[in-house]
Amino acid sequence: NAEYGKAVVSTQSTGVTSLVPGDVVLVHDPEEADGFNVKRITALAGQFVEHDPQLSGPYLEEHLYEGKYSVPTGCCWLEGDNRANSTDSRKFGPVPLGLIRGRILCKLLGS
Repeated sequence: NAEYGKAVVSTQSTGVTSLVPGDVVLVHDPEEADGFNVKRITALAGQFVEHDPQLSGPYLEEHLYEGKYSVPTGCCWLEGDNRANSTDSRKFGPVPLGLIRGRILCKLLGS
């Protein structure tokens, strides 16, 4: 386990088979080489992402089929908990599982 800012991250339990939708993860930012993001997994390979017109993004809009998007093999779909103000898979698309650095175990309060 490692501490990143104000969260405790488990780097030991991030095998592909151990991740499930709902997990909050630390992930290398797919758009910024030195950046990291904390996002929630909302879908894994073979699962569908439903289109919400009020909270959609450019990637999702371009790749929909009959109002849904199927997450490809080896990837996951990440969304921020504040969906109205989050840069996530709806903008940059599915994220390779290899970019996930760990599962967030808890958020630390205080300094």
